[in-house]
Amino acid sequence: MPRVWLITGCSRGLGRALAEAVLADGDHLVATARNPAQLADLVDRHGDRVRAVALDVNDPAAARAAVRTAVDTFGQLDILVNNAGYADVAASDARWRELSESIAFDAAP
Repeated sequence: MPRVWLITGCSRGLGRALAEAVLADGDHLVATARNPAQLADLVDRHGDRVRAVALDVNDPAAARAAVRTAVDTFGQLDILVNNAGYADVAASDARWRELSESIAFDAAP
């Protein structure tokens, strides 16, 4: 039975490579990007096995909607890969708290 993945940051780099591998293995995918038009080729090649969804990971409502897309479309969500983002290696403790609070959300249906 195919697994259902949600991968953030699928427009390029590691996220894109992982999305390609997931689909090559026959699994289902909710591929996200700030600009989902950049994912059109995945949808064209893999049809109903992939959904392209707009997601800025700083937006908790958009994150909940992406999870909801997985459940509504494929009936479940098995694997989440939070690939999108950036590194702030010199962040203060206060900045780390701010970042963690900005991405914390209740993804329950």
